[in-house]
Amino acid sequence: FFFEVHASLLGPVPDPDLPPLPTPHLDRAVPRRPLRMPSFQAAAAASDPNLQQKVTKLQRDIQSKIELTTAFAPPHIKSRKLQQMFRNYDLNETGTMDINEFYGTMDKLNFHAEPAVVDALFKKFDANANGTLDFTEFCNGIFGMPVKSMEAAPVRDVIGIVKAKLMERAGAGSLPALARVFRVMDDSGNNKLDRMEMQSGMATFGVYLTADELEVLFDYFDSDNSGQIHVDEFLSFLVPDMSLGRKNLCQAAFNLLDVNGDGTVTIDELVLKFHTDEHPEVLAGRMTAEEVTAEFAAAWDTSGDGIITFDEFCEYYKHMSSMITNDEYFEVMLKKSWQLDTPTAARCKPGIKAMVTHFNGRQAVYTIDGLHTCKPTEVHKLKAGLMRQGITDIKHVRIV
Repeated sequence: FFFEVHASLLGPVPDPDLPPLPTPHLDRAVPRRPLRMPSFQAAAAASDPNLQQKVTKLQRDIQSKIELTTAFAPPHIKSRKLQQMFRNYDLNETGTMDINEFYGTMDKLNFHAEPAVVDALFKKFDANANGTLDFTEFCNGIFGMPVKSMEAAPVRDVIGIVKAKLMERAGAGSLPALARVFRVMDDSGNNKLDRMEMQSGMATFGVYLTADELEVLFDYFDSDNSGQIHVDEFLSFLVPDMSLGRKNLCQAAFNLLDVNGDGTVTIDELVLKFHTDEHPEVLAGRMTAEEVTAEFAAAWDTSGDGIITFDEFCEYYKHMSSMITNDEYFEVMLKKSWQLDTPTAARCKPGIKAMVTHFNGRQAVYTIDGLHTCKPTEVHKLKAGLMRQGITDIKHVRIV
């Protein structure tokens, strides 16, 4: 009985005189896309004469889908969109993927192809050939943008390079223009840049950052060590400095407020003496006088001690200065705000331009800050002004 029961469970014993029963197919039990191709599959793929055509078709399928979702935007916009889609499945938030993660992500995004084709696409855009695909290098490559190798990147002034590129993108470098550049990079729209947004954003602008360079950049911009670059931090380091004339006006205003001459002013003293009549936001109707005063008080004391230094005072007007191109208007605004009695707007006008011939024969044009009137024959005034600015190699000089 025992043997009969077990025999019934195992099924009939095959007759040695009959051909063997066919093995049941297990295709439906095997995942549609295996994580790794067996070596014999890889060898078969390498010998597939149509493999390259299939890879090209898969790339075109990806391009077509993104083009539809971005309304046929420029390549860098399409690349950013694809990066966002990949980032949604980046659970460990590394900004990279190995071949297994790549298979899974392609499947979730409905980009289907044979395993050999997906593997070949991965290798095509793995510029470093290190088995890890960076989102930026892959998405840029898909849309024909440069794919750069990062492993042998030379040591370079990454802060200077990034600042120059951002200022170039901003055009005149005004506060609104820089804010627009920030919004282009801010994929999440939360007024903050994380490391991936900064890296992909700079790649969009043609600057490819290594991991070490990205850390250097964050050390520079992320002043509160939050792990993200807030829009205020971003603008603070990029807004161009004020001209010497505008700084002189700020100094005059600060001296008026600093009654005891100790180089500091309290917040309360500042608010009491501040007039909003000529503030740009009030004149434009975007803010009330009360709102400007409240924002004004909150913006000054960056150290939180209730005391304003001249550097903090200048930092406030540095941002406002970037939005005002006209020197005369800047002076009127400052005078009205603090009831200044400055004699002339010439104090903040650009200085005289002078052509200098150096002793080696090289010629260059310099602006002499603080010198607004000078006769062509008063060469000594030109030389004195240039020497105050540290330019001493002067063979000949003339007004231009």
